[in-house]
Amino acid sequence: MAQTFFGSNNVNLLEPTGQFGSRYEGGKDHSRAYYLYVELNDITKFIFRDDDKDLLEYLEEDGKLVQPKWYLPVVPISLVNGTTGIGSGWGSNIPNHHMNDVINALFKLLRGPTIAEDSNSISLKPGYRGFKGRVEKSTDNEREIKCTIYGCAIEISDTCFQELHEDENNLRFSVSLDKGNMMFARKRGLPEAFKLVRKMSVETLNLLDEMQELRLFDNAEETLTAFFDMRLPYYAARKAKLLERMSNDMIRIDNTIMYLEAMDKVEIKQMNRKKLIAKFTEKGYKAIPNDGDSGFDHLINLSCDERDIECVPNLVAEREGLHQRMEEMQKTRDTDLWIKDLEELQQKLAEKGMEPQK
Repeated sequence: MAQTFFGSNNVNLLEPTGQFGSRYEGGKDHSRAYYLYVELNDITKFIFRDDDKDLLEYLEEDGKLVQPKWYLPVVPISLVNGTTGIGSGWGSNIPNHHMNDVINALFKLLRGPTIAEDSNSISLKPGYRGFKGRVEKSTDNEREIKCTIYGCAIEISDTCFQELHEDENNLRFSVSLDKGNMMFARKRGLPEAFKLVRKMSVETLNLLDEMQELRLFDNAEETLTAFFDMRLPYYAARKAKLLERMSNDMIRIDNTIMYLEAMDKVEIKQMNRKKLIAKFTEKGYKAIPNDGDSGFDHLINLSCDERDIECVPNLVAEREGLHQRMEEMQKTRDTDLWIKDLEELQQKLAEKGMEPQK
């Protein structure tokens, strides 16, 4: 996830520190593990949003919650960075796709096709960051789809290239041919003669779905549609969770204002926890779910500075701003939340210069 050399990840989720390999040996020339360090790439936070953390199902180990069962990215990472693997009786070989192409395809699903487009206009083809050649679909039938790649091979294992050119991303060679070989090369086709064309089969798109069941997809478009159908309901769940969080914050602010005003009027004095909770219940304070065992820990745990009556104007202003955000969130559609995430991700891609080179 930290490799950045040509032909590896289109978007590296981890920031590499050390030698993680190069295109010359397909990453096999990496340093030993104890010389390598990683940190989270700042773009990863735009792919895996913090607002979705409460929606994840976390695994339990030794009585403690650890990593989630699976994550909720805003785009299908398996299409963006590709994946290759084999197992007992099955295999998977998914090529990379440009992040912007995947985002634009999701925009079409979210916004609907334009007047000039039809509902079947979504089309994805393999793409690699830094690749300056072209990718064309060579066959398309019920059994297989093959893509032909024109340009310098994406996977290079010949180390002599490194000796001929120092820049692994911009290989350039001058070749001289006699008349006979030139005629042969032109007859066969220059890309084919110099082995600049590679056929890639994209018929083995095996992936685990959200139920952890192996599923074979016919093409990248079907994979994207399945991801869309799975992901969209979680935006409705996110909206509900955000509104619930805002509602609890509103209760917290209202309770705090009431508490500060009551202490200023000496209607509530300092007392032990049990009596204080009983007083809150008697005065009609609203308990917040999961806020301690009583629902009033947000009041009991106020610091000395937060118990000052002069804090009330700031709390009133905070309540007004929160009320406005709640109204905006209630009017926001589920699809609008996803579109906003994708737009922010696209902007971050542009800032980091991770857009495909045309």
